Amino acid sequence: MGNKLIPLILIILLISAVAAISVPKFQGKIENLSGTDSSQNIAVDESGTQTKSSILDTIDDFKYPGSSVTSSSGNSLTLKSSDGVDSITSWYKEGIKSLGYNTKSFVTTKTNNRVLTKLSGIKNDSEIMVEISKEPNETEVIVDIRLN
Repeated sequence: MGNKLIPLILIILLISAVAAISVPKFQGKIENLSGTDSSQNIAVDESGTQTKSSILDTIDDFKYPGSSVTSSSGNSLTLKSSDGVDSITSWYKEGIKSLGYNTKSFVTTKTNNRVLTKLSGIKNDSEIMVEISKEPNETEVIVDIRLN
């Protein structure tokens, strides 16, 4: 019986390793809820391990890895990426959650090869809104981000 479990365990470990490799790294910030200015940024690597740094929280903390900035103004940011909509959406869903935001809404629509995903999260008095869109026959995905 023990010998039959070994292949199953190896398969589970292999699937876990592949899943960990395919998740991009998210960088962002978590805040101390005591109201003092001791907020810290976190980075979550491919294995799910969190590390802390002391970079200030800005809209740039929500920049998708490998994307290019097409516009930036105060607390808003527009990006372009050649990655797929599903990969970008997963990165933002996990990132928003890992920063302590409660998901306020998540909607995806796909019509006539046009994809539009809207995510929003809220934490204390802060709200993050992300809109991910891809037009038919376009190779790049547009990501609009607002932090209020």
